[in-house]
Formats: sequence, C-alpha cells, structure tokens
Amino acid sequence: MNIRLVVFYALLPLSLSATGPVISRYIPLFISSSAQAVQMPLLRPTFSVTTRNGHASNSSSFVNEPQEMYKFDGLMEMGGLYDFHEIACSAKEAVPGIVSPFYRETGADTLASRQLLFGAQSSVSYYGLDLTAELPLSSRVKCGFTVPLLHVEARQRYDFPILSADNMVSFAQVEQTHRLRQLLHQDLGMVQKDWIINNVGDLSCWIEYAQSWSYIWLLRALQVGGRLSISAPTAKTEDVAYPASFALGNPGSWGIGLSLVPRAEIKEAIWLQSPVSLVVQTPSLRTQRLPVYGEPLQFGVLQGLVRTVPGITVSWEPTVIFQHFIDNLHLFGGVSIMKHYSDAMTDRRTNQATPSYLTRTTVPQGSHVGIPSGIDGSLLAPRGQAGLAQLQQVQKKIYSSWQRTYLMLGVQYELVDLFAGVKYAPTLNLNFNYCVGATRAARMHQISAGLSWRF
Repeated sequence: MNIRLVVFYALLPLSLSATGPVISRYIPLFISSSAQAVQMPLLRPTFSVTTRNGHASNSSSFVNEPQEMYKFDGLMEMGGLYDFHEIACSAKEAVPGIVSPFYRETGADTLASRQLLFGAQSSVSYYGLDLTAELPLSSRVKCGFTVPLLHVEARQRYDFPILSADNMVSFAQVEQTHRLRQLLHQDLGMVQKDWIINNVGDLSCWIEYAQSWSYIWLLRALQVGGRLSISAPTAKTEDVAYPASFALGNPGSWGIGLSLVPRAEIKEAIWLQSPVSLVVQTPSLRTQRLPVYGEPLQFGVLQGLVRTVPGITVSWEPTVIFQHFIDNLHLFGGVSIMKHYSDAMTDRRTNQATPSYLTRTTVPQGSHVGIPSGIDGSLLAPRGQAGLAQLQQVQKKIYSSWQRTYLMLGVQYELVDLFAGVKYAPTLNLNFNYCVGATRAARMHQISAGLSWRF
C-alpha cells in the first residue's frame, strides 16, 4: 500500500470533533477533543455517548476597588450594574399607571435619595448528554450529527448593601429595600424563583475532509483537515420572566461554522495541532426584554420583538496529543481562546409609543445614570440629550461582545482488556476544561466523560 495512504489512514481518526457551531457565553463548546486521539479503524461508523456538566457562579469583574464591599462579577451583571433607581425610573415612563414602589411601601420617597445599587448574582449548573454519530463516506470524507440533551439550573440572588457607603444601613431598611425590589419585579412580570429547565439543545450536523502527507518539511507527517458544520435553532431561548435565564444554544439563529485544522506529527506518536474556526449566525427575530434607557437587557422594562444580527465568533485551540503515553492510554492538552464580536439589535415593536434605548433621542427625566460607565472618554464628543442616548447604545453594544480562555486536559483509554472478545473495543474519554479568563462571559468549569463505539 502507498505510504502516503498508510499515513492518511493513521491520521484520519484525528479529525475534528466539535459538537457544532453553537455559540454561548454561558455553556462552552470546543473544537478539539481527546475523543479523537486514538487511531480508529477506517470506514467504520462510530457512535458516541458523552455526559458533560459544568458550573459557573461569576463572570468578569467590572469594579474591583478596595473600598467596595462587593465585586460586580455576577452573571446577571454581564450586561451592566443593577441600579434600582434606573429601573424604577424606566418603569415609570414605560408602564402606564404604575405606582412607585417607594410610595407603595413607605407612603413617601424615604429611600429615593439613597443610591440603591444591588449585586445581581446568579449561578448556573448544567448537565448534558450528547448523542453523536459519525459515518465515513470515503477514505477522506465523513459526516456526522449531534443531538444534545440539557438540564439547566440558573439561580438568582440579589445582595444589598454592596457599597461601603451603605454599610451602616439598618437591618429594617435592608429588608425594606429588598421588598421594594420584589414589588418592582412583580410589576414588570419578573418571577422571583430560579429558572430550571430540561430541553434539547441545538441540533448540529457536519461534513469534513482531510488530506495528509508523509515525511514533509522535516515532519513525520502533516495533515490539513476542514469541516463545514450547521446547527439548527432547536434549543430554548431566554425566558422574559426570568432575569437569570439565557439561550441554551444560538439565540434563535442558525449557526454556520467553518473550521481548519493543520496537524503535524513532530515525533513518533506526538502530535501538534492548531484548530481555527469561524462561526456566523443568521439574524433572529424574537420577543425580548428591551431597556428604556440604562437598565441591563435582562431587566428591561419593555417587552417586544427585537431583531438581532449576531457578531462573528472566532476561536483558536492549539493542542498537543501524546498517543500511547502508556500502552492504550492517550493524553491531550491545549488552550482554547474564543472571541465573540458585538451584536447589532433593532427595535421591531409594533407599538413604539415608549421609545427604547435603541430608538430614543432624549434621556428620561429623573434618570440616575447620566453618562454610562465603561465608556471611553473619546466617545463623549456628542453633547446633550441625544449624545447621552447614543452612549447607552454604544455601551450595550460593547456588553454584547465577550471573550474567554480555557485550559483543556483530556485522557482517553482503549478498553481492549475489558472487551477482549469484541473486534472493536470501545474507548473511554475523560475531559476537564478550566476557565482561566473571561471577559463578559461566564467562568464555567466543565468536565465530561463518554464512550465511543465502532461498528
């Protein structure tokens, strides 16, 4: 047999193993996986069952000053800080006949002069089961699909006081402040309980091609693989009644991903690979919460149709694979860097009597925000009401972008001893993904375990 074909047979099992072009700032997915570290028989269908679970309790911190009692790193703070006065001001403008929670609770504006900044925290835990099938079409081409099943628990908690200036607030006023928040959430249709759901994630399918060369450029082997993948928006999107909820897949969009994986064997059974991927998502039109002015997106007092054009997502995952590190044991390690660029949103409500932050040109009377935080000084050129309104659009667009970095570790073991009578023994795959950095994304640590069968 031609030596190049032999090398190709050895490399083909190292093809891509992503579950699809699904982009989420909460639940991470990766291109590389130790599940493809072992050389599997060619032209054999493969079926895999993988369980994965993860937990996240914080994100990046916007404020980290010594005098603060609280770091603003809650998952519900990725879109901005929870300013109670700002939400109450927006509700008064947007909801006809609403009674100020201050008057309803106290009969006067007792706490209206105090800054009521809450810590909007959340934790997310998920348990997933991925069913994956791969079918070789030829010695160089194969296709496959993945069906993910998810159980997600998103819990919410609101802390007050969180600033050093409010450290001397009496216990009675703390309790009263929490009641004010509960009354306002009730008026806006926000439930107090946690968001717990079982759902199918985005279904994905792909087709991939690989080409290889042996003994080229002082390398034992070189391979270039490519994959075109598509995901369908079958997962549940965020629930407007739950501020802690989020889309379980691409938020109402189809995902189209293109991945390129150059790979080289630098020494016997030691491989270096550098997967690069680009994912685009189709525009979506769905009912969302929409801020009147400065409140975060998930606490927007308006509800209506919003058209979203997602930004592109790019990722890079340099990895190293040690095949047969010990007999049938294989090791895998790498780094994953993913960046999602800003989304573009358009207000598509039929009734726009109350302007949203996307359409307004003036600042709401009595707004407690003023100039949005986190805005570069060079953007302050616009003056007056229209200028401040534009700054809110800029800020929220910045908040829709995010980035995260993961350390990936994996182990795979061929179960030839346990399945001595089976022609093709299954393989056990274990992976641990540790988030080492995130900007406006959940710091979710994730583990997975799975079995792969070859027929």
